[in-house]
Amino acid sequence: MANPYAGEVRLVLDGSPHVLKLTLGALAELESSLGSDSLVGMSSGSSARPIPAATCWR
Repeated sequence: MANPYAGEVRLVLDGSPHVLKLTLGALAELESSLGSDSLVGMSSGSSARPIPAATCWR
């Protein structure tokens, strides 16, 4: 069971539930792959240009 207060989300793949949690390392990788220098830069830039799904799965 995911704990939303701890930043966890539940994902079901092929009927199997998984608990996911965004770590600081994963956030840093997203910032780097999107060419952003901050979380604010990522959020403001996302409305200006689309983010390919492949970017999120590297």
